[in-house]
Amino acid sequence: MTDRSKKLEPPTTLGHQLQARNRRHRAQMISASQVAGPNPRRNDLLPALTLEYVPLRDLRPSAAKLRRLELIHVREVAVSIARLGFCDPLLIGADGELIDGEARYAIVWSKTNAGMGSLYRSQHELLPMFKKGYAPHINNIELGRKGRWRSNVWIYPGASSIGSDSRRGLQDHPTVKPTAMLRDAIIDLTHRGDNVLDPFLGSGSTLIAAEQTGRMCRGVELDPLYIDVIVRRYEAASGEQSILVETGETFGELAVRREEE
Repeated sequence: MTDRSKKLEPPTTLGHQLQARNRRHRAQMISASQVAGPNPRRNDLLPALTLEYVPLRDLRPSAAKLRRLELIHVREVAVSIARLGFCDPLLIGADGELIDGEARYAIVWSKTNAGMGSLYRSQHELLPMFKKGYAPHINNIELGRKGRWRSNVWIYPGASSIGSDSRRGLQDHPTVKPTAMLRDAIIDLTHRGDNVLDPFLGSGSTLIAAEQTGRMCRGVELDPLYIDVIVRRYEAASGEQSILVETGETFGELAVRREEE
């Protein structure tokens, strides 16, 4: 027999606690709406917003941002945005005909491990692909007819993945790209013996990928320190010695001579 004269203890299970909290929250919301008057809106709590044009030179980065760039690079980007806006530049003839710069695909590099981020950690990069000129592009995929099954989502380990070649290259370059990803892209779109141009050779991943696939890499790099990185990575990956055309010296012989000078 139950003694109804005694006050029942409130339930202590997690489900009952959540239900009680929801009831209290609904009661608070009802009470607040009655005080605020009819048809309250959440935006009433925000200050009045206006749409204004702010010149690019008046913008300043947030102090909370961790990434820092060289001032000369920031100025170059700012000038480009001021002149062109946020767009993909196209080469257009006097009659309005599109000559060059047409975007073909947007490729997503999905990394096997997430990197840094504020709210969500970043695990992908967008790689736009453009076609130059009027000639048909090379297609070594043909929807799998040649044994290659490819999509516009490329899954390769990034620099945050332990054991990847990108991670090993971080000691020499901040944005090393995986050689395997570049190697597959080169095979997709070129033939053996073709030239592959990389105007920002950086750490030399494109050079290594071209060597491994039988292509000729034409690379440009302005920073002498990164040129040394490129040569060392290439020699380690290929087993070949790099030769300075002007003197015929190997990279090792040149390094010894310059240390003695």
